[in-house]
Amino acid sequence: MVLSLLALLPACTSEPEATSVTVPVPEPETAVAREDLQRVVWISIDTTRADRLTPYGYDRSTTPALEAWGASATVFDRATSHAPWTKPSMASVFTSTLPDVHGVTQWNTALDPEQPTVALVLQEAGFATVAHVGSFALDAASNTFHLGFDTYDPSSWKEQGGNPHNVETSTALTDQAVASFDRLVEDDAPFFLWVHYYDPHFHYLPHEAHDFGSAESDVYDGEIAHSDAELGRLLAAIDAVDDVLVVFHADHGEEFGDHGGSRHTRTLYDELVHVPLMLKVPGCPPGRIPANVGLIDVAPSVLQLLDVAVPYTFEGTSLLGPSGCPRVDADRLVLTETRRQGQLRGSFDGRYKVIRHEGTGAVEVYDVRADPLEQDDLAGQDEDFDAARLQAVEARYGPLGG
Repeated sequence: MVLSLLALLPACTSEPEATSVTVPVPEPETAVAREDLQRVVWISIDTTRADRLTPYGYDRSTTPALEAWGASATVFDRATSHAPWTKPSMASVFTSTLPDVHGVTQWNTALDPEQPTVALVLQEAGFATVAHVGSFALDAASNTFHLGFDTYDPSSWKEQGGNPHNVETSTALTDQAVASFDRLVEDDAPFFLWVHYYDPHFHYLPHEAHDFGSAESDVYDGEIAHSDAELGRLLAAIDAVDDVLVVFHADHGEEFGDHGGSRHTRTLYDELVHVPLMLKVPGCPPGRIPANVGLIDVAPSVLQLLDVAVPYTFEGTSLLGPSGCPRVDADRLVLTETRRQGQLRGSFDGRYKVIRHEGTGAVEVYDVRADPLEQDDLAGQDEDFDAARLQAVEARYGPLGG
């Protein structure tokens, strides 16, 4: 690696201009007393939109296990993904950089092997690193997501015919993850375990125990419920052990005609980029954080909790307050984009969503607080208003055509 841990400096990123938000998580007067954290389980789930999960207000009981576990965790109500499909989103998660930096914007692009990631940093810091992934988008044969992991296991789908679209993987994935977790705990050494669930991704497979109907959207809910039941086994194993830091989030969502389309990748509306995010930090009280945050903020938070130096390349800002517990007092500006099956760049400041179409020059603006379904496009009504909303996109990516 070009960047040794000895040369890594703490991240130094400026906070964007933001609006104040009251957070219903009490801040202790002093830092939380805890032993040094050395155990991390990082759980990601594919293609799972926030509004289809019970902890996020869905009226179907799709995720009872996650809801029960989340009652003792910090739930982030407004987490935004930086891309509406797996490869650039997870690259942003693990490098804490935006897609225009890490460059994973097409199916055939991969991370630079010298790009610092959470796994590489923790491996160099002496952590055992293990991954079980249920997605071929993260396959080591065509990507570099495996770098930094002592063990990188895609067998949950490869051993069932090699196409995760057509098979159920959550059961095998959970079996593998629980076995690895138990072994890592028994070894009594620092570890980082990543588990990536895939089943909610198209094709949606029916599950008799989770039958919500026959429409695609119903079967999708059943896939989420099935994944939740399997995830519950892993969460139960984790909860039986003290001092484990747990991260849970989705990489992106899914559309079912919300804006006239289906699946994902092509747009930046909330059904694709509003994702669940939960952190369970030993010693910290549970609660909910309504402020807008980005997934690039998770990695620096984890490294801070582990007392491991944050690479200066990381663009995210820690989600922790002075006590060492999750606390975000104001909405953060989050940038998101897609350059596969679409050329869109956007920003969300916690209120206004801006989407710039790179090919046509068209701009969309939505007041997501007043219009959460993003149906009322405000662009074109006031030039000064549009210009003000576009400032964040232009500051990062330059003017259209630039």
